[in-house]
Amino acid sequence: MRQKWKRALVAFAVFVSLMGQTVFAQVEEPVSTKGEMDEPAENSQRVKVSSECGLVMDVGTQTVLYEKNGEELHYPASITKLLTALVVMERCELDETVIFSHDAVYEVESGSGNNQGFEAGDKLTVEDCLYAMILESSNPAANALAEHTSGSLEAFVNEMNQKAEELGCENSNFENPSGLNDEAQKTTAYDMGLISSEVFKNDTLKEICSAETYQLPPTLNQTEGYLLHMEHRLVNSEEQKDDRWDLVAGKTGYTTMAGNTLVTYAEEDDKQLVSVVMQSEQTHYEDTNNLLNYGFDNYERLVVAEREKQAEIQAAAIAAAAAPTDTGEKTSQVTQTAEKSLDTALILKFAVAAGVVLVILILLFISHMKKKERERRRREMLMRKRRKRAREMQMRRQQDYQMLRVYERSGR
Repeated sequence: MRQKWKRALVAFAVFVSLMGQTVFAQVEEPVSTKGEMDEPAENSQRVKVSSECGLVMDVGTQTVLYEKNGEELHYPASITKLLTALVVMERCELDETVIFSHDAVYEVESGSGNNQGFEAGDKLTVEDCLYAMILESSNPAANALAEHTSGSLEAFVNEMNQKAEELGCENSNFENPSGLNDEAQKTTAYDMGLISSEVFKNDTLKEICSAETYQLPPTLNQTEGYLLHMEHRLVNSEEQKDDRWDLVAGKTGYTTMAGNTLVTYAEEDDKQLVSVVMQSEQTHYEDTNNLLNYGFDNYERLVVAEREKQAEIQAAAIAAAAAPTDTGEKTSQVTQTAEKSLDTALILKFAVAAGVVLVILILLFISHMKKKERERRRREMLMRKRRKRAREMQMRRQQDYQMLRVYERSGR
């Protein structure tokens, strides 16, 4: 039934559009095309990106300067931790004490590593954990921060998805704070660009993501402390970056399902750009250099033009709002001019435009409702999956407990 309505509305929109073109063709007054020039040939330039997808975005305006498959869904791996850090920073103070639980340290994917030697019972500050999570991608630190912030991983994941939605991410779903393999945890380069832009607007997170080293205090297994080293090779200078860049920061990621993922922030004079590379096979640094250099080289043409366009729109809106308050002779002249220009052709233009807008709004509403229904079904499926996983975990613990009791009774 909805499909029939949708086809009917589309047909109506086409009909209205054709009628509008016929009416406009009969209007004797020429329509101005000022500002509707062809895109310069420079815009057709392509950036060499060997990874499955890549994107470079202006942090301030979130203007996309270049993208390759920016809306494709991929596994994010540990660049997920940027969203984790953002949620933590909004909820916690840097000097709060985080206590590592057994689950935070050991309920992780096999082989995911714990180079820092974290152990259940370790106590670090939120700041210490953020450095461990960003510089060396510590999964136990990510879990511990999530539990400290929200009380449980599940509650924290809900906050992650809410934050992503607030930032305008329409195609992302997160299932854990670390980015470890999960078939349901996917996002796009564009959504990660939105998340990363928000991260690098935070001076504290920018400082953490640009640090080359950080000294952790003593822990249970590291009695003399532990010196963290940044894994991002453009930050630690293991990879060559452009000399124009004043500051570099970022986060690495890798899993068997995601391949290499990389988020990189760079500044040049008063320009701030972020690049995102996903599903890469060892070309992520080369692709990142190409994306950022293209962004800085074309900044004025793309970003500045967008800013000027927005400024013109705002100025026109202000002028339109102020026009009705004018009085005296000037107001009379404006009114007379407006009355003369408000001819039949203009009325028809507004009518056709209003009809097209109405049809588009109806189509968008139908699409939105369908999307909400799909999302509801997807969430129900995910909840069933989580409940099943929890039941399996509970049964496993009960079996382990029963085996332990049998073992104790046998006197062994």
